[in-house]
Amino acid sequence: MLKSVVTRKINSDLKTVQAHAELSKRLAQNRRKNLSGEGDELRQIIKEHLEYYGTLVDLSLNFHQRLLDTLAKSAESTADHAVNGLTLAMTAPVGATVRAPFKISNNRPDPITVKCRASPFVREDGSQLIASSMGFNPPGAEIAPGSEEVFEVILPVTPDFVAGKLYLATLSADGFDAMSIVMRLQVEGAAAEPEAPGSQDALRRDKADAMTAPATAPAPTDKCAPAKRKPAAISQQASRKTAIARAPKKAARTASETGSSDTKRKS
Repeated sequence: MLKSVVTRKINSDLKTVQAHAELSKRLAQNRRKNLSGEGDELRQIIKEHLEYYGTLVDLSLNFHQRLLDTLAKSAESTADHAVNGLTLAMTAPVGATVRAPFKISNNRPDPITVKCRASPFVREDGSQLIASSMGFNPPGAEIAPGSEEVFEVILPVTPDFVAGKLYLATLSADGFDAMSIVMRLQVEGAAAEPEAPGSQDALRRDKADAMTAPATAPAPTDKCAPAKRKPAAISQQASRKTAIARAPKKAARTASETGSSDTKRKS
């Protein structure tokens, strides 16, 4: 089918080029001769080209409409198959890369060589088709009889996917026609980007944390200890001065009392 389409396309392009060359030649001759008959032929050629482009537009519209109808039917059948068949469910946000393992077992008496492939993703309602850059690890393998091989789907969720929508695709393998796995991708919101340490939001958040943090008194150190004992030393020194100042008064009082007693004795 593909070979036939390519062949028809090449032949059509070749004939189109030849027709345009002939048309350019006739237009040049018409300008030189300026004949009425040639003018009628030119109008007919222009009319044919306009009809051709109109038909091309209609065919293009019909083709895209048929394609959308086919995708809608395919999405319905894929959804029905997802309920009853083998399903690989995945959930990831836009911008992330999702990985999902699956296994292929060879129950045949001969070894098989398989190569994984996947269809484009179709939105559940059939309104969008995405040819994603999906990869497999490994992309293919030779599986011996009675053994199995584990593969991994590697799917980057590009911005083409719409957050909140469900997408469906079919996973199969060349060389193992019996395998058919339905992939269901539920797209979440965009993945949060890590915040740069020097960004404005980070600086504002650090400032707010510093303002709301409880204040704590610094722990006492050896340098602060002598300052606490200093008032005690000062008070002891002051008490000594007071004692010294009071001592002479007491001695004078004793001397006066002694003098008065001697006077009494003489009398």
